[in-house]
Amino acid sequence: MEEPAPEPLPAPVPDEAVSFRPKRSAFVATFVAVVLAGLLGAGIGAGLGDVGCGGDDCTVPVAVGALVGGAIGAGGVAVVGILVLRAMAEWNRQQAMPLVIPEPGDEPPEDPGDPPT
Repeated sequence: MEEPAPEPLPAPVPDEAVSFRPKRSAFVATFVAVVLAGLLGAGIGAGLGDVGCGGDDCTVPVAVGALVGGAIGAGGVAVVGILVLRAMAEWNRQQAMPLVIPEPGDEPPEDPGDPPT
């Protein structure tokens, strides 16, 4: 008679619901960084619009430069901020889960997505 297959190790589950979201201060810092980058990008864009304008009435080129520069600056920093917040959440999740070290004779559990061999 064959021995039954060993039971797979259960995934560690915290006793209580834990939020892995970053702290509120991280969200506030990201928001402030996006706003600041938008303002600085708008200033740079307005400056480029002013320098590139050769006539007397430079209102439209300055406004377009400010809008484009602000959007590019805020958008770029927003992407980086979201990636940082996601990395912080993943880090918090991994820190909360205990490390399960199998015994020397235990086999790792099979992946249900793998076809049977």
